[in-house]
Amino acid sequence: MKMRKAAALLFAAFFIATGCATRSGTTRLAYTASVGGAQEVYLYNAETGEERQLTFTRGQKESPAFSADGKWVFFSGDADGEWEIYRVPAEGGEVERLTQNLTPDRFPACGILDASVAFLAFDYLGPALAHLDEPGNPDTLMRLGPVFPHTPDGLVLDRTGGLAAYVHSGDIGLLSLRSNLFRPVVASPAHNTDPAFTADSRALVFSSDAGGSYDLYLAALDGGETVRLTRETGDARYPATDQDNRTIYFYLAPEGIYRRVETPPSLELLFRPAGELTGLALWP
Repeated sequence: MKMRKAAALLFAAFFIATGCATRSGTTRLAYTASVGGAQEVYLYNAETGEERQLTFTRGQKESPAFSADGKWVFFSGDADGEWEIYRVPAEGGEVERLTQNLTPDRFPACGILDASVAFLAFDYLGPALAHLDEPGNPDTLMRLGPVFPHTPDGLVLDRTGGLAAYVHSGDIGLLSLRSNLFRPVVASPAHNTDPAFTADSRALVFSSDAGGSYDLYLAALDGGETVRLTRETGDARYPATDQDNRTIYFYLAPEGIYRRVETPPSLELLFRPAGELTGLALWP
């Protein structure tokens, strides 16, 4: 009960500070799932309940991310033998490959202020943050940013595109894209993964197996107590935070995708996807 109260107070503080964001657009979830041995990208419309398969191509797929305008779903895939960045129209259509390099490009991530897509380029100098300012334009050059001090295995941007959270060796770090400074946010003996920024960029929601199975936790970026948000049977993975700053969508294996609202408190099974999830993204 104390943990539940602490979580409610912490979320309430973030909610009061920013106010309730004005929603625009239909809530949609993009996810990668393994069905019958094939990994594909799917789209779920939370208002209509429609589930649609977006890709029908070979190879693994991971890390779905919506473009700022919600028209595209980016993902990384290895259909051509090396990890590259791809995109597919959210309404369905042809898959486009955006990168073609000799080294892996993975974990696409987008903010909401511009059309660029960020990703990890595993360059010969080390893993670096890269940008494509005009995805789909063949004349767009890959812009390399800072080289990471660790080898990340996950990346996400906040909504402004000014902060990046990344996973490395079971810990979570933070990169300021304005100062190019790295610092740890979550470090523990547990395996911590799947970071997602709250709408106000003041905290991270993430998955951790600190309690045995994976549950969701909340860590403020300015320090302080890390709060456990879920105590469910099964593994809670891939949190996606809503712009209202009080709603989280996540995958609870093997049941399905849940929607958790902090105030007033509620938890509901939204739908059962076609297969086991390997990534989840929310728009708007």
